[in-house]
Amino acid sequence: MELNLPAMLQTAIQVENKRWYDHAYAMQPEERLRRAYVVAQTAMSQLIDLTGQTALAPQNAADSDSILTAYVAVVDAFFQIAARQSWSQLIVMTPDEQVAITQKRPAKSLNQQALAVQQFLLHSYFDRQQAAFKHAWHLVLKWGLVDLAVDARLLETAFLKTDR
Repeated sequence: MELNLPAMLQTAIQVENKRWYDHAYAMQPEERLRRAYVVAQTAMSQLIDLTGQTALAPQNAADSDSILTAYVAVVDAFFQIAARQSWSQLIVMTPDEQVAITQKRPAKSLNQQALAVQQFLLHSYFDRQQAAFKHAWHLVLKWGLVDLAVDARLLETAFLKTDR
């Protein structure tokens, strides 16, 4: 299934803008950008905890609904970064690009993959590297759709809810 990434991105921006407007939050643009990056790191950490991939002893992952909710938070954080950086074009992918991501092999080490995402994400902030952000975004999509087996239909449905 092809994700409607433009609609998901637009919904994310609208929901976030409404949240800021409703609560009359005030923050300088650069600080709001920093916040978006920290939110992404926090959301990824919460997702990692739910999957049990950092546990020393074998541990079952949380239920699929909890993982979906946590993954939506990660995707939303990436959308917010793209919006703040004016990099929305990096989120949108062709159907062929989406298929290519879903056909990749699962990661041998989810920990290594998580570290790679974090490294690329930090490079995108500190060095303003669009290519690093795009690579991090593609890894996040693969992480959810391939490694965590998040159903694309459920992801899109959960994401397009404006009451989240």
